[in-house]
Amino acid sequence: QKSIAGANELKNALAAEHDALVSADADALQDAGHDKRRIVRDLETLESARARTVRLAGFDTAPAAMADIVGCLPDPNLSARWDEYLRLVRECSDLNARNGAVINMRRSQIHQTLSLLRHGHAESGTYGPAGQAANTLGSRSLTEA
Repeated sequence: QKSIAGANELKNALAAEHDALVSADADALQDAGHDKRRIVRDLETLESARARTVRLAGFDTAPAAMADIVGCLPDPNLSARWDEYLRLVRECSDLNARNGAVINMRRSQIHQTLSLLRHGHAESGTYGPAGQAANTLGSRSLTEA
């Protein structure tokens, strides 16, 4: 139950992080990041305890093996709760990837803006003519541009 509650809390923190990213709210982004780190730390503590208990019982600790272990236990609701937890973890992973895409898009926009300020035009490529990653940010300061 604690893992499901934690995964739901992480899902909410990831949604708050997304809202902060989209609205460019730095304070809300900082708060969401702080919440996300705390929740992940708590979930990692729960996961460590689960793995330790499963290992002490002589079972494999891989999440995939948990379905077999849960199926052998007398609580009929345990399997459904484990499946719900795994679904929430996948959903959190997807939300985190979405937030990463927003961050990468913003990073690209900043890169293009800096290029425009430094060179008078936005650079379009990531790679130079020789196929090497282009150092398009340059080393000049904005005051030299």
